[in-house]
Order: sequence, then C-alpha cells, then structure tokens
Amino acid sequence: MTDVFTLLRPPREIRTGRRIAPVWLLGGLGVALFFTLVIGFTLYMTVGQLVLGHWREQQVLQHGLPAQAQIIGLADTGSIYNNDHVVAVTLEVMPPGQPPYQAVVDQPISVLNVTYFAPGNFVPVKYDPAHPDHVAFTFGPGHSGALPPSSP
Repeated sequence: MTDVFTLLRPPREIRTGRRIAPVWLLGGLGVALFFTLVIGFTLYMTVGQLVLGHWREQQVLQHGLPAQAQIIGLADTGSIYNNDHVVAVTLEVMPPGQPPYQAVVDQPISVLNVTYFAPGNFVPVKYDPAHPDHVAFTFGPGHSGALPPSSP
C-alpha cells in the first residue's frame, strides 16, 4: 500500500539532482517539429508578406475605384525585387467627389521608369473605399494602361 508521503515525494531524478530533458526533445519528432516551426515562421515573414501584398494589390485593381494621384515624395525601403529597388511612394489620392488624402504605396521601380515617379507627377490609381490606404497603380508593366505622361 502506498502512503501519502510516498505520493508527495519528488521523482528520483529530481531528488538526486540529475538533469533530465523534456520528453518531446528526446525523440526526433521534437527536433523535426522545432525546425518545421522555425522554417515556417521564416517563410511567412519573407514570402508570405510578398504574397499578401501582391494579393491585396490584385484585389484593389479588380474591385477598386479609379482616381488620380499626385506623387508627393519617394523613399527607398532598402528592398530589391527582381533587380528593381522597392520605393515607398507617398501619394495624394484625389477620388472624384471626395476630399484628397495621403497614402503610401511600396512599389518596385525600374531604372527605366524612374522619371514617371518624380514628385509632382500625376498618375492613375485605384483605391479601396473601405480601406483608403490600399492603393494600386493602374499603369506600367503588368497593367492594362501604358505609362502615363510625366505631367498632367
């Protein structure tokens, strides 16, 4: 028969001071799970952000409302996508019949097209009225419109 004091006594490994590892680290399954989580998190932080940004841009281009925007400023983000520098383009979006507002769009810009993104230029965009900060350019490669003239 087991008495109460035997049940309350710590296990032998703790009483003798021997260190033991958690059970899930003892097998290969725990190591595999750890590396799967690390790789998954890394992929999410790199590729996931690109995929989400591209998906959001496609949604705005398909369902957004057209507007004109004036380029206010440019700032290099430090990222490169397909050998093009990704630039944070600050825009003043002017929706028809609504007050203008500012939005920032991260856009890869080719060296060949940099003149179209000069501050002061007007560009065609689409925006999401539910999320006005979601703005997409409607010109250039991959879009139906040609590059806009450099001035209004």
